[in-house]
Amino acid sequence: MLLKYLSGFISIIFHPMFMPVYIMIWYFYNPHLYTVFVPNDLKLKWIVLFFLLTAAFPLCILLFLKMLKVIDNIFLHSVKDREYAFMLIGFYNWLLCYVLRDMYARDIFKPAILLIMSMASILLISALLSRKFKISMHASGGGALVGFFVFLAYFLNGLYLFEIIVSIWLSAIIIFSRIVAQAHNNKEVYSGWALGFLSNLIVFLVAYHFLIFKP
Repeated sequence: MLLKYLSGFISIIFHPMFMPVYIMIWYFYNPHLYTVFVPNDLKLKWIVLFFLLTAAFPLCILLFLKMLKVIDNIFLHSVKDREYAFMLIGFYNWLLCYVLRDMYARDIFKPAILLIMSMASILLISALLSRKFKISMHASGGGALVGFFVFLAYFLNGLYLFEIIVSIWLSAIIIFSRIVAQAHNNKEVYSGWALGFLSNLIVFLVAYHFLIFKP
């Protein structure tokens, strides 16, 4: 019983909506990156705005869908709920990328735009696959976290190996918690992790080679 409560707590703390926010906090407060020169008040304002755009507003979308009875609940247990919600929030994220496209010209905001693009890709692919099986979005969030640090380590000569190890451990904890909670089976969590890892890594690699993003 205690293990189930613990797994539920972990699922909330490491909810996939929060993972990009955690990455942004690490990114802006990392003393080894050029973001160290950004004023603290600007850092805080951007992180709060990023949270509102990528976590709070999507939650409002879920509540709105629930109010309209399009979905049964905001936890998206059914295939129908996941399909509608993932598709709508995925398109919202792509629209958000378009709205924020001018910010991509400024280096400090590039990772944020790419993370939103990655989230959109993960959600839309999950929506398309939802009729076949229930991909774990929590595991996708863990995979995306690892993918982000693998990208940085590769292009910065292994500087972030510690972060990779920590993110892998966090992914393992998230996967274990979802299995303990009986929310997903092994196939669903591992495929979710792979989707998150590959989507984030591919988005950042494409940006590095074609969209002028240098970490």
